[in-house]
Amino acid sequence: EILSKIIHKNDIEKTLESYILNGTISLEEKKEISQKIYNIVSNERYAPYFDENLEEVLSEREILVTINGTSKLYRPDRMIKNKEGFVIIDFKTGEPKETHKQQIETYKTAMENLGKKVVKTEIIYIPEFH
Repeated sequence: EILSKIIHKNDIEKTLESYILNGTISLEEKKEISQKIYNIVSNERYAPYFDENLEEVLSEREILVTINGTSKLYRPDRMIKNKEGFVIIDFKTGEPKETHKQQIETYKTAMENLGKKVVKTEIIYIPEFH
């Protein structure tokens, strides 16, 4: 949830502060969460997804797809729009599962059914919090 509120790496502190002010997390929890988030956004592989120069970032944006009269609603954690198309990112905790891959592929298919080009999908696994 917290990662979905962070658009750029510069948003980390103010986002965590808002969770403290709301009483959602404690100062102690902030330290652990902050470290895990900084590890993700500093990771060479994931850092480009949190760059402040991104063209457009859509967090938890709903995708409504209707096929044969049946509507389904999908909500990827993060989509980044760039010149080439969209990058779809989903955050998960725990061990990798086949259902995670299926879910992000479903998001990709939904976007493509809307005529959008998806250039990449990424599942980012977050260590569990204690």
